[in-house]
Amino acid sequence: MREDKDSSNNDFAILCLELDRFQEIKYILGNDFSNKVLMATFQRLQKWLSKKNIIAHFGLEKFLILFDNTSGQKAIAKAELLKQIFNLPFNIEGSIIRSSISIGIVYSQIDGKTAEELVQAADQALYHAKEQGKGQIALFEPIMEYSAKERLHLEIDLQKAIKCQELVLHYQPIVSLKNDLIVGFEALVRWEHPTKGLLSPDKFIPLAEETGLIIPLGKWVLTEACKRIAIWQQQFPQLGKLQMSVNLSGIQLYDPALISYIDNLLPRLKENLKLEITETVFLEKTLETQAILKKIKAQNIQIAIDDFGIGYSCLNSLSILPVDILKIDRCFVNPSSLDSKNAELVKYIIDLAHNLNLKVVAEGVETQEQVNWLSSLGCEYGQGYFFSRPLEPQAVFALLTEQVKLVNNLEKGKKEKGERVL
Repeated sequence: MREDKDSSNNDFAILCLELDRFQEIKYILGNDFSNKVLMATFQRLQKWLSKKNIIAHFGLEKFLILFDNTSGQKAIAKAELLKQIFNLPFNIEGSIIRSSISIGIVYSQIDGKTAEELVQAADQALYHAKEQGKGQIALFEPIMEYSAKERLHLEIDLQKAIKCQELVLHYQPIVSLKNDLIVGFEALVRWEHPTKGLLSPDKFIPLAEETGLIIPLGKWVLTEACKRIAIWQQQFPQLGKLQMSVNLSGIQLYDPALISYIDNLLPRLKENLKLEITETVFLEKTLETQAILKKIKAQNIQIAIDDFGIGYSCLNSLSILPVDILKIDRCFVNPSSLDSKNAELVKYIIDLAHNLNLKVVAEGVETQEQVNWLSSLGCEYGQGYFFSRPLEPQAVFALLTEQVKLVNNLEKGKKEKGERVL
């Protein structure tokens, strides 16, 4: 490992950092409030850094920090400390704001780069850190310059994809743990890129949220999912009211045009629609969120809190927000959870939901043992590879055709013991 040079050298490091949830905060709470978040971020940096460190506001929501006489592991250590400092929430006008930070680092030892190019390199490293998930640190590498160009091309391609309908939906069944029957599906978007092939959401949804393309993309998903459930409902009336779950980001939820758009969506099929929103969306602006959700509920649409348990808990909001379902994140349902503290947490979530008259869906179900365990705790529904992977529409048609046969057998009292639907 290379040793850091002493303080007599001219080495320096540039850190580029950004709050991970800033775009969400901006869309949910507005420009004025998000500016106050930026100011609070700047003040926290000022308080932590020494006077000889240089801080600069970069772009709309990023900050640059120059550490003189710093290289190697010292810069990484400073970045790790910054991460810890930003684990503490902000209290802004009585609102508690929580967000981790992502950090990109570049060293001055990179040959042939001007000051401007070093700043761009730190920004590219930041983007790479954000691609790895929230609260990550990345060191600049030359290949990231290529990645930045790729990202720009990907953004242009995504605009075309939405316009030219290169996106497709796959559907993962949600199954009753009581009788193994399919009660609905979650619509999961995929992108049939002309040169890169089929892309999963993690490859383009963060980019869509960052650029605002999530609004037209989300409208397309809602429309397509409603059209599909309408077709299946007409083809399989014997199966009762099948539900279609669609994920809604915080940016979409606070889109002023959302309610009117939903209002025009296949009025007779609104009772088939369920909107899934991650729990972090519920943390701020509770009264405004409550008002929006009530308008959605007035359309006879169900609301689910997705990935429940992995973020900062919104327990204090559950009693006043008009939600119907909690979806337990897969990380609490994996096989190792059966013998861990996660098992107690799952039991707590299920009991909490039932006390609030909410239903529970467990994600990530992969084994019969998990099904038995969740059923014993009173969990109503399961979703995961044990039942089915996300499927293309024609595969769903075949699956529902088989379910009709099973329902007919149930009605005739001919169901064989141990027979599964899927």
